[in-house]
Order: sequence, then C-alpha cells, then structure tokens
Amino acid sequence: QSKQRPAMAGKQPKDAFPLLKSAEILQCLNELGIASSEDDLLHPTGLKVQHIYASFNELLLHRKREDMAQPDFEGLQELEFPELHEQSVPMIGFLSACQKLMAIAGVGDFTMSDLIKPEARRVRRSLSAVINLAKYHEDKLPGYMQFSQETDALLNAKASLEEESERLLSARRQAEQRRAEEEPALQQMEAENEQRQVTVRELFNSHTAILNESHALKAKVQETRDASRGLSFELLNAREEAESLRKQIAPDPRALKDELQALHDAV
Repeated sequence: QSKQRPAMAGKQPKDAFPLLKSAEILQCLNELGIASSEDDLLHPTGLKVQHIYASFNELLLHRKREDMAQPDFEGLQELEFPELHEQSVPMIGFLSACQKLMAIAGVGDFTMSDLIKPEARRVRRSLSAVINLAKYHEDKLPGYMQFSQETDALLNAKASLEEESERLLSARRQAEQRRAEEEPALQQMEAENEQRQVTVRELFNSHTAILNESHALKAKVQETRDASRGLSFELLNAREEAESLRKQIAPDPRALKDELQALHDAV
C-alpha cells in the first residue's frame, strides 16, 4: 500500500498592508518621534519593541503604558498567591492592548513572544502594519476632525434645541396651569359679559322706543303749533271783522239827543 501524503498546509493569507523596508520603517519612526536605529530592527530586544509598541498604542489608541499595565487588583485577590502574579499581570494587560492594536492594523497572530522574544522578521511585519495604520489615521485625521467638529456643532445645536424645547414646554405647562387657575374667574367674567350684553340690548331697545316716542311727540307739538297759528290767524280776522262791524253800528239815541241839546244851548 502506498503511503498517503500529508495534506499540505494552506498558504498564509496575504497581508492587507505593504511590507516596508527597514529604511522606510526607520524614517517613519523618526517622523513620529519614536527614536530607533537599524540595529533595533535587525536585532530587536523585548525592551525596545515594547517601547515602540507602547508609543504606537499611545499615538493611535490614546492609551499610556502605565494604564495598559495597571493590574486588576480585584482579580489578583481571587488568585491563591496574588503576589506571584503582580509582575505577570501588567504584561498580560500590555499584551492585550498590543493585540488589539495589531488586530486593527491587520495582524491577527501577535503573541507574547513578539514582546519578550521578538524576531526581526515579525517586528518588521508588525511595524509595517502599525505604520500603515498610522498613515491611514493621518490621512483621515483632517476629515475626521472636520466631521468631529461638525458632530460637536450638531450636538451643541441639538442640546440647545432640546433646552429651548424644554423651556417652551415648561412655559406651556405654566400657562396651562395659570389658565386652569383662572378658568373660574374667566367663566364668571364671561357670564357677567353676557348679562351686560343683555342689559345693553334692553337699554338699546328702550332708547329706541323713547326716541320713537320723542319723534312722535315732536310731530304732535309741531301739529299743535300749526293748529295754534291757524287759530291765531282766524282770531285776528274775527277781531278785524268785529271792529269793522262796530264802526257800522248807529250811536245811542239818548246820547245823540243830549249832544243836540247842548249844541242848541250854545247857539
């Protein structure tokens, strides 16, 4: 029987970032203010790479080495001999932070060995990944800052609108409360106003009746005056006619006889 060949391991997936040369890595590190030499890349030490990775964590994730290495004292108390782990726990915390950074950069196989026993090949790959991430971060930073500023402005506007809305709602509630408190007095005023309107209508009707009666009386007075003028004219005519008739009446005979006797005696 022929021996079965072992299955060949699949090829490693190609990294999504370019593998940089040592000179390019050193140039980028110096531009970022991370002091390094070519020897650090060719013969890396745990202490040096930890310093470099800590710098990238602070630069890209804004986490300081002391914060990443801070042990969980509550968790330590659960261990049988916590004093034996006080040195290892901070390193585990730092490793976790570095693995998170590398995962974002595209390196998914970062281990503790990369921190304490680094290999030049893996250091070059890891630094190529985080430098590529830093360049991407730098390219996107202006847009991110603008977006962040616009977001802050929108949040401030939203907060102002919410504050104004709350102020208006509070004012509305107060107005509604005042209206509820004033409602009885308002209803009383409306009832009194309706009564006043009834009184005004009654007074208007009474005034209209009095005005009509006044007009009728004025017409009656005018009619009476006209009748009086007619009677006065008739009276005047009657007096003139009486005077004319009086002049036509003969004098008293006895008086006339006495006047004639007087004339005779005078002769």
